[in-house]
Amino acid sequence: MLLFSLAHFVMTPLDVNRVESFITRWQNSSGNERANYQMFFAELCDALGVPRPDAKGSVVDDPYCFDKDVKIFHPSGKVTPGYIDFYF
Repeated sequence: MLLFSLAHFVMTPLDVNRVESFITRWQNSSGNERANYQMFFAELCDALGVPRPDAKGSVVDDPYCFDKDVKIFHPSGKVTPGYIDFYF
């Protein structure tokens, strides 16, 4: 479980600039999820000053990636493959 407190988080002028630049860039996006989601999340990571996701398959079990493979368990007992757009 990831636990953290924002009580000690202070944005520097550089942080503010990164976040404002991100908002400016994306505020008029057409919202086309399939076309934009990976770029949006990668740039959101940059704006927040956190690492971008790893390349899929580069880390065992892909704990932080785009298009995370998952198994979908149906009430019938059938299991089918699926994916999650962004997994952390």
